[in-house]
Amino acid sequence: MAFSFFSNFSKKAGGEIAYYKLNDWWKNTLTSEERNIIRSTYKPLNSNCKIDEGVIQSSSQSKLSYLSSLTGWFKKKEHYELAVKIINEGEKSIPQSDNILDVHFFFQSAINIFYSRRNDDNNALDISIEYCKKQIDISKKVKKAFLKEYPNSPLPTHIGYKQLAIIYEKQKKFDEALKITKKALAEGWNIEDCNNRIEKLNKKI
Repeated sequence: MAFSFFSNFSKKAGGEIAYYKLNDWWKNTLTSEERNIIRSTYKPLNSNCKIDEGVIQSSSQSKLSYLSSLTGWFKKKEHYELAVKIINEGEKSIPQSDNILDVHFFFQSAINIFYSRRNDDNNALDISIEYCKKQIDISKKVKKAFLKEYPNSPLPTHIGYKQLAIIYEKQKKFDEALKITKKALAEGWNIEDCNNRIEKLNKKI
């Protein structure tokens, strides 16, 4: 009986964990409780298996894109620490990513998680600001990739620009909020939203 328990514990994970080479993270970074939370919470429509069971032969998602999507399942306050662990693992995958859109959407996931917990974690607001800036830093490359991938569609809302402008406005840094919004407008991100914000900020200044 004891041998059976040990065998199950030491057995390598399968499924998406194995496919994306996340075994070390799964076993050594996450607690047993966190692994169970992921198993019970993460239930994508296209899968009947648990995240660490079965064999996956191929996937259209990159590792970074996968971790970005996984983060979205753990937005609740009680899952914050788990979401941070997923984000931290995603950070390690950025240097290996050859898709700038995957990096863009990963930063967006991180912004959403940390900003939503700004009142619970003293560091969360500063971290969300840093992720906004990271997303803005690659915005021109992302714009080029968007236009190539979706040539007949307008650019979507850029969360990094939008969220940073909101943060600056709440901090009464109206000039900085205006500057960042005009930059978003110049690049073509969600022009209508930018115009409305510029008008409001000009009134406040």
